[in-house]
Amino acid sequence: MHEVSGIKVSLGFMKNNPKKEQKIEEFNKNKVTRKEIKIIYRYAQDIEDSMLYKIIILMSIIFNTLILSLDKYPVNQNY
Repeated sequence: MHEVSGIKVSLGFMKNNPKKEQKIEEFNKNKVTRKEIKIIYRYAQDIEDSMLYKIIILMSIIFNTLILSLDKYPVNQNY
């Protein structure tokens, strides 16, 4: 019985904690609205759909493949 009442007391303390309410208010002030998120997603989608982005990604893949293939050149006979 004492444990149950102790839990109720601690939960009551957490509800009335002013620091928690202050943190919630600060979080709500800094929250990004859905409209702002849609603008960011739209901007990112426009970048992804551009031909320049596709060329840069393709060239970086090719360059990475070349660098990795030259990693062991010349090949050691013992290897």
